[in-house]
Amino acid sequence: MTRHKPRQERRPAKTTMADYAMSFEKLGHWLDKRGQSATLRRPRASSLSMLDGAVAAVVAGPVSMPSEEWVCPLLGLDPDAFNHDTEEFSAIAATLMRHNAISETLSTRPESFEPLFVRMANGGVDARPWCMGFYTEDGRPLRVPPSSIAGRNAWSDIPAAVEAMRQFWMPTRFKSGR
Repeated sequence: MTRHKPRQERRPAKTTMADYAMSFEKLGHWLDKRGQSATLRRPRASSLSMLDGAVAAVVAGPVSMPSEEWVCPLLGLDPDAFNHDTEEFSAIAATLMRHNAISETLSTRPESFEPLFVRMANGGVDARPWCMGFYTEDGRPLRVPPSSIAGRNAWSDIPAAVEAMRQFWMPTRFKSGR
């Protein structure tokens, strides 16, 4: 009697960054969990909003940086995480997907750029986590304290300010040799 092995469904090969990326919602849970861990290195970004601000700073800033330089500190990972198909790499892929989305939006439809601000229960907007992310990305490229752009309804001016900074730095960002 010959036994046949049950057919295993073939999973499609992962060929694009999107194939590896976790959802942005899952990335938020992953950041929360990692930030609360007593054994793992804490990410610089403690929330999705903070991560989004930091990614926007990288896109709009004065220099082009290798991904490992900014992604690893933001997520609290070692550069080796770029080399393995793990949950950590899925977080990296999701972060890079957001980077690409912000970059494309600012390049093609800057008026539609929408930072990921925290929405409060009363319907208001808390831009502080996003501003902290924009500010903390290694002190570059923004050198303005977040308190100067957070508050009242100043958050509504942030998308235009990010695009203006991006336009300002664009002519020099690839000439710096980084």
